[in-house]
Amino acid sequence: MTDWIIEDGVEIPTEKRGRVNPVGVGRMSPLGEAVKNLQVGQSLFTNKSPPNMIRGLVHSRKRRNPENYVTREMDGGIRVWRVE
Repeated sequence: MTDWIIEDGVEIPTEKRGRVNPVGVGRMSPLGEAVKNLQVGQSLFTNKSPPNMIRGLVHSRKRRNPENYVTREMDGGIRVWRVE
């Protein structure tokens, strides 16, 4: 069983909570692999990892790859969308 859910078609909320980065994932932890395998339009939700760790993971990936992501804290966790 995994600690995250990958979904299609989840709308990105317009209101932002905390620091939000339109960014893109670094080390290949299982969660890093899950983010790496996201397709454009898919999102991943987890409440098992600290939001700052997820943002760092996504930011590291953005620096090395041409992918873009959006992160939002919501529903007691954090959601990552792949937007390009």
